[in-house]
Amino acid sequence: MKRDIRIDVLRSLAILLIVLAHVLPPNPIGQIRIFDVPLMALLLGMSFALSKKKSSHATGYIQYLIKRFKRLILPTWIFLTIFFVVVFIFCQATSLEFPYSIMTLLSTYLLLTGIGYVWIIRVFFVIAIFSPFLFFISKKVNILTHKLVLLTFLLIFQQFLYLLDKQLSGHIKLLFEQLIAISFGYMIVALVGIWLSSQSSKDTLHIAFFNWIIFFVIALLNQFSLLSSQKYPPSVYFLTYGIGVSLLLFYIVSLPTVNNFFIVRSRKITWLSTHSLELYYWHIIPITVTQKYLTNFSWELRYIIVLSIALLITYVQVTFFPSLLAPKKSRVPKEHQ
Repeated sequence: MKRDIRIDVLRSLAILLIVLAHVLPPNPIGQIRIFDVPLMALLLGMSFALSKKKSSHATGYIQYLIKRFKRLILPTWIFLTIFFVVVFIFCQATSLEFPYSIMTLLSTYLLLTGIGYVWIIRVFFVIAIFSPFLFFISKKVNILTHKLVLLTFLLIFQQFLYLLDKQLSGHIKLLFEQLIAISFGYMIVALVGIWLSSQSSKDTLHIAFFNWIIFFVIALLNQFSLLSSQKYPPSVYFLTYGIGVSLLLFYIVSLPTVNNFFIVRSRKITWLSTHSLELYYWHIIPITVTQKYLTNFSWELRYIIVLSIALLITYVQVTFFPSLLAPKKSRVPKEHQ
């Protein structure tokens, strides 16, 4: 089945911005690009809906979860093992102390905190777990006014989770924030992505403007406070910005002229989109090195170094070891994997 270049373009943009975030660019760049993870969540929802609608064979829920586990969790554990072994060997060769405790290792493999970075994989997996349910809801709620009412209710509930999280502390806060408050927020975005797969451009713009209105009202009330301060867990302020930007970008890349522009250049975009997950894994190595040893470099130079090394490692890995961080290709269309 023909790939949807719009998904490839936006997924490629999202992964490039996520890597950018980790070199700590200055404001306002750091704040403008903060829609990257919501954009990924939206594309996950859209991809699931497209694969669900166009699949010629039914897949049981357990089988579906196993496929998602193999696609997301197992590769993450494989990469983490490689990462920690490399760090251990480096420390042994240089007589340095291994920097990670047992608790850090455990927390990392559980995709909680640990070394960071891999929390996003947990969010993707949670979205995958609930995607069939979200798809069911999308079929029941498919009128624009009903969508806006449901979206309003979900955002209000997410804000309640956000405020509740601020009242908690210790291990309870950690588990509540990581497993509930963060995950639920991005599931809202995934639901919008599922709607996006079948709704009209007019409805897309209406939902985008709805989110922009809420965002600007909250921004004015909060004197345009930093979005990054309300990312963990995502508040309504953060989510409406992420959804609003993501939908606007999708509308733009759906325009015939823009769409044709990217279709002509689809080869490199498709490669980057297809291997965005591998790129995300491998960028953790150079980003860890630059944060420790290249702190005096400008953020622009660190971004070039990190992205170049990550792209090189990704190219070598997918060329010579294509199944290392990805399961064997299934019958599901590539753009929906």
